[in-house]
Amino acid sequence: MPEFKEISHLLGDGDVLLVVPPFLGIERPSMAAHLLQTSAIAAGIKCDVFYANLSMAEILGPDNYLACWKFALPELLGERLFVRAAYRLPAFGCHGYPLSKHLEEAARTLEFANPHHIAHVESVIDQWAEFIAKRLAERNYLVIGLTTTFAQTGASVALINALKKANSKIVTLIGGANCEGVMAEGVTSLSEHIDFVFSGESETAFVSFLSRYLSDGGLPRQKIITSRGIEDLDALETPAYDEYVAQYRYFLASAYSTSSLGALMLPYETSRGCWWGDKHPCRFCGLNGTLHSYRQKSPDRVIKDLRVLTKSYPTKEVFMTDNIMPNELYRGLLQTLHNEFKGIKFSYEVKSNITPSQLRILKDVGFWHIQPGIEAISTPLLRRMRKGVLAWQNIRLLRFARILGLGVSWNLLLGFPGDKEEDYLETMQLITKIVHLQPPLNVTPINIDRFSEYFDNADAYGIDHLRPLPAYSEIYPEFVDLWKIAYHFTGNITSPVLQNHELKGSIILLCHEWNQRWQQSDNRTQIPTVFLQPHTQDLFLLLDTRTPSDTKTSMINRKTAMAIIVDRVQNKNPQQLASETKWGLDENILIALDGRYVSLVIADIDVVAELESGFRCLVGSQDIAGVAL
Repeated sequence: MPEFKEISHLLGDGDVLLVVPPFLGIERPSMAAHLLQTSAIAAGIKCDVFYANLSMAEILGPDNYLACWKFALPELLGERLFVRAAYRLPAFGCHGYPLSKHLEEAARTLEFANPHHIAHVESVIDQWAEFIAKRLAERNYLVIGLTTTFAQTGASVALINALKKANSKIVTLIGGANCEGVMAEGVTSLSEHIDFVFSGESETAFVSFLSRYLSDGGLPRQKIITSRGIEDLDALETPAYDEYVAQYRYFLASAYSTSSLGALMLPYETSRGCWWGDKHPCRFCGLNGTLHSYRQKSPDRVIKDLRVLTKSYPTKEVFMTDNIMPNELYRGLLQTLHNEFKGIKFSYEVKSNITPSQLRILKDVGFWHIQPGIEAISTPLLRRMRKGVLAWQNIRLLRFARILGLGVSWNLLLGFPGDKEEDYLETMQLITKIVHLQPPLNVTPINIDRFSEYFDNADAYGIDHLRPLPAYSEIYPEFVDLWKIAYHFTGNITSPVLQNHELKGSIILLCHEWNQRWQQSDNRTQIPTVFLQPHTQDLFLLLDTRTPSDTKTSMINRKTAMAIIVDRVQNKNPQQLASETKWGLDENILIALDGRYVSLVIADIDVVAELESGFRCLVGSQDIAGVAL
């Protein structure tokens, strides 16, 4: 057996242990596991947390581990590595399908890319599961629970099987997003050694289960324990991440310096659910499962928790796990964050129609990165998704994020029911004009996810032959009902971009080249730009480097600068700026989109604010969404 790092000294003397299996990301703790832990501790129950994912990252090497995590879809790479340990299946599935292009791409990023190395890795994983289970069993835990979200099911089953082999008296639990709704039945079928499955938000149910079992040995009759959502989020305990910090140092000290802990992100939540989804859920989104009720913590509780977390752990970044940022944050809480947590960077998922002034507030508070839910830059596509935003708002957000120095994570999705070729031709035309704005992380056809409208009402959207992703049939035994365990599905969608491979390839190539230009820039000054800066009191220099072989430099007057930097409704464009507006449109630094003139110009934020103010004075109009506070 290979030599594995000893783990006994990492384990406490609790009655209960929560295990975080591979393949969860390693850059931050599992908030879910620690919320359960602190809930149990508050009830007088000793509960420990063990990060098996960090142990696996140490064995594979962090880069290999992250590659397995990154390529979770569509081939479920991380799950494939556990099919032998969990289900005694041959390497990479039981049906002998050849590697797909996606899997080949994933394999190329791994040090163990050839079949012989993969077989060796699977053998090591099998022995690792036995080793970990033996060490956990030696601690005499009465209850051991495992989390499963995205790519953790195979590892969870492998560890549970090995635990029961080491000590059949241990009560085994599993829970997480992969156990939501009917998927709990699918997970239950994976192994006879899974004693109980928790489905839904389980802080209360988990504590009730433990209290009863530890007091009198009583166990529920039903194997699936379904939990209702927590109504009062202020009633939740504050998570404590001590085990994560200690185990990160232990397992990954050779890969990362101890000082790198300062770059780790602490997860925290200010809300659950989605306030937009409560009213108009995006048609492709299945994130909130069976629970759509939006709830949020009080501002006082948020501040109290963040004080504890930022003082307790060496971090400079807080990652908010909310599906969407609460609107109430703008009503005073953000200013409190700014005053109390100087030097701490925050990241959030936001709605892309937030205004430039709101973005400026986020930047001033200390936000460094946002995920605005941008999935298209075509209004017809956005309407088909029911995103509740228009294309011009997405462009405005990307532009002001660049102006303010905010990082943006977004994706370009393809292949929606009812889409048209002109939607994608419009997208391609727009891409050539916005290469100075942050590119998408991925360009990919949509997934049909469980709990989404496209899944629940596939027939209504013309989606034929709905079925689980093919990879599921390759990673689970034949007795498993894939319809009950799959979260990601595919189907036959009539879409020009899916049928027209040339069109799809052109979009992907454009975005690849866009990303390449950003990634190959040695520093921020070499990223493509359309930058405006003052030259004299009345003259401005405009530098346009979007076309590598045709850098343009223009000297323009203040009136032209105002015309090209302000977003406004087309039919309210002032007559005194007509010629300047036409020049901006001809130069593609101002675009006509959704009945508006949308600026693509980048400038220092104070320059933008000053020119917006001048525009208002010139035309007497307040009908612009500016950055002035």
